Amino acid sequence: MKTSTWIVLIIIGAVLIVIGLSIAWHVEMRNIGFGIEVPTTPYLMPGVALAGIGGLLITISILGFIIGYQKEVAKEIISEGIRKWKEPSPPPPQTVANVKYCPKCGASMSKESTYCPKCGQKQSET
Repeated sequence: MKTSTWIVLIIIGAVLIVIGLSIAWHVEMRNIGFGIEVPTTPYLMPGVALAGIGGLLITISILGFIIGYQKEVAKEIISEGIRKWKEPSPPPPQTVANVKYCPKCGASMSKESTYCPKCGQKQSET
């Protein structure tokens, strides 16, 4: 789902919580000041139920948003990996036939060189 859908569901959940808590508060306020005890349990249930549904809706919306975001990130990572996998690798470096390497330091030099230009090691005649 789109981000805007999750935000709307969170707002609806918050509204349900406010309505549910205001119903519960209103029922409790009926018992204050009149001196008559009204059994509040059956009257509190709709308010508590609405608040619970609102909280559940918010929780589900937040989890859905997080899971949806993680799916999008995973799709991007996978598509990036596939794109890199499909790209041809660069060709291997071409070897030059007229080059040899110093056995002491590894520097490259022409095959005709007698001494290494980097370390000065005398080169074999092969």
